[in-house]
Amino acid sequence: MRTVRRLVSVLLLLCFVVGCARTVSLDYGKTATFSEAKAKPFDPSEHKGTVWEWKHGVLTVSETGEVRVTFFRNCYNLIPEDDHFAIEVPLYRTLTDDEPAFTVPAGTARLLNDGDLVWFRITSDLLHCFSEEQKDVCFQTADTTQLKRYYTSFSVDYEPFELLIQSQPNTEWRNWYSGIMNGPSTNLSTDPNGAASGTIYAGSTETECELLIGHRGNNKLCAIVKKNPQSIDDVLLFGTHCQSENDRTHTRRFEMSVSYDPKQLLDERSGGTFCLYSQVELEDSAEKNWIGMNLFEYFHWMEKDGWQIEEIVLFAYESGCLYCLRKGDETILISAGRDFEPVPFGDLYVAGYVRYLGRTVQSWAGHTPKDHTIADRYELQEGQYCAFEFHSAPYSPATGNEYYFLDDCRVIGIQFDWNGTGEEDEIQIYDALTGEIN
Repeated sequence: MRTVRRLVSVLLLLCFVVGCARTVSLDYGKTATFSEAKAKPFDPSEHKGTVWEWKHGVLTVSETGEVRVTFFRNCYNLIPEDDHFAIEVPLYRTLTDDEPAFTVPAGTARLLNDGDLVWFRITSDLLHCFSEEQKDVCFQTADTTQLKRYYTSFSVDYEPFELLIQSQPNTEWRNWYSGIMNGPSTNLSTDPNGAASGTIYAGSTETECELLIGHRGNNKLCAIVKKNPQSIDDVLLFGTHCQSENDRTHTRRFEMSVSYDPKQLLDERSGGTFCLYSQVELEDSAEKNWIGMNLFEYFHWMEKDGWQIEEIVLFAYESGCLYCLRKGDETILISAGRDFEPVPFGDLYVAGYVRYLGRTVQSWAGHTPKDHTIADRYELQEGQYCAFEFHSAPYSPATGNEYYFLDDCRVIGIQFDWNGTGEEDEIQIYDALTGEIN
């Protein structure tokens, strides 16, 4: 049987390779000729540190030979196996985990290389991840230094962390709101690190489960899985977490667009979307309610409790998004987001915070505090357009600059030359304990 399967694989590969050259469409209306007769199996060891582009995706090979393909921020690892690549999705419990809690097998693909072109073809799609357009794609090598630096580091586009349950430690979530239930009865809670676990009714059985996410929250893929999953049989729901123009709403609602539902937990009324809602106690200033709260309502509660509030100003003008609250030896750094509804004036809300005792982090939500040693050694680099070393979503107010809260009660701001090159232009660090900027 093993010999028969290998023979079938060889025949399929021959069918793929043999044939005349074809014209393929590339980005920006360009075309190229891919010769199937000349093409050979893609060997990552021959293309280390390279980037290959398609109009809606990127194929990357790291300096050490790891291969990934990314479509619309859905990122997959490609593992060489005989004459094909296994497709895998590593999933994590928290935003800061370096090692995955579970790696889901997602299917297989074949890659052929003809000069500066790579033909990517999906041969099995176990989790129904890929659209028809993505299943048969031609990538072209990218020469841009900036793109190589960006994609070979396996970074992906930034997305606000407040859209993720893991960004709100010590909170509770369930899948019904105002008496309306979406899908199977589900209850999750997050621990102090943001890991989300609880129970879900799979059929008529209450099952222990956890919500896992893509790397550092930047990979949109996510899954509801049985507690401590071991195989694809433990995947209950798989898909991508959704974005919205109204990020404030999403601070208290998590949406997953489901592509894989093996136990048919969702019915037609769900539209393929699984939602979880944060359990908010109205008119309560408890910390678990801060994220998503109107900024001035939050200030009202905190001032009543004895906190002093001031705006943080960097780069010689008001940022309109950073605030410092002080009370005795405690400090809270706040990031404000803007909800443009209701119009015309919009609504500021709490998007993220870090709470300190002295210089020690006590709690956080919205955005994880960053390692201060990275900030201390950070240097402006020519051709750099975002802060790679921080590996997370920046605060991006109307100024277009980036701000990060550090783990020692400081804030680093990175200003960009938007009137010139668009590159990093200046760095300032604000010390919330001394009020100094350097």
